[in-house]
Amino acid sequence: MPEFRRDPITGAWVIFSPERAGRPGSFVKNPPEQGLMPDCPFCPGHEKNTPVEIMHFPGSLEYPGRPWALRVIDDNQPLLTSTHGIHRYGEGMYDLMSGFGFHELVVESPIHTDGYLTYLESHIRNILLAYQSRFAELGRQEGIQQILITRNTGRAGGPYHIHPHSHIVALPIVPKRIFEECLGCLKYYKFKERCLYCDIIHQETVDRSRLVLENEEFVAFCAYAGRFPYEVVITPKAHWSRFEHIRPNEIALLAQMLKSVLTAVKRHLESPPLSFIFHTAPTPQAQQEELSCVTKYYHWHIEIIPKLTRTAGFEWGSGFYINPVLPEVAARALRESCKSTAAV
Repeated sequence: MPEFRRDPITGAWVIFSPERAGRPGSFVKNPPEQGLMPDCPFCPGHEKNTPVEIMHFPGSLEYPGRPWALRVIDDNQPLLTSTHGIHRYGEGMYDLMSGFGFHELVVESPIHTDGYLTYLESHIRNILLAYQSRFAELGRQEGIQQILITRNTGRAGGPYHIHPHSHIVALPIVPKRIFEECLGCLKYYKFKERCLYCDIIHQETVDRSRLVLENEEFVAFCAYAGRFPYEVVITPKAHWSRFEHIRPNEIALLAQMLKSVLTAVKRHLESPPLSFIFHTAPTPQAQQEELSCVTKYYHWHIEIIPKLTRTAGFEWGSGFYINPVLPEVAARALRESCKSTAAV
């Protein structure tokens, strides 16, 4: 039967309605790819068709004979630009500001049809190292308060180019979703003097009904009040607020976990379109009073969100999320998928 569950971090309520999972068309299917783009700007040999390169990793054991293993470039159609700086305006009662920020792309592989199912763990480590390097550098840029790393797969997941790539966006404001997470964590910290995520990790590893996978440093679980079916959270077991502080041994273990979880999701759900997003503490430049001690109470994490359902009128009108799959059911299926993948 349906039930409401409250997200302990943001306070939002989610409606779980398992009966809806059996309706025709309940889950979005990933449409077949339409073939390769003959003039893909991200493929080797087309580097002149992309903006100035920021950094690259040379060809390696993973990609012998290739001119590079991954590249970081400016987006040629950026969401934001640093060209004109930060300017704030007023139009009567309304506020606006210039579209200041940075938007970079990580071209993850020289192979057009590559992805996390085919990447070696050593290559995923390189991708994470590139993220870490750019995260640290962009966080030092004047006016930057938040950095988001996002990755989409599948056409319904959002990418314009099929070629595997991810986005790094540096913002002059803290996004609403992350600010709400910070406020929820701060409220909990003031009441209990403990990190909310640390307590969630402890409960999930003891209860285990929503646990998907764990290793020495990281845990993956389906959130108690996850907004989307098969939504998975990956987070460090130790209290770290910023992704850029990740250590070499942790990068190796995170690469291992990302590979395992994404493979399990894709195999169990038949390669759905999905997104994953890095949520990390705002930079020290964030000016809100509530964020002055954010490193004490915020815990960085990755949200993996398969794009299986469509948002309808009730969701738009009410602000509720409707999830047709209980997290305990999703976690059990993904655990089994992880085990079968490891056995291959």
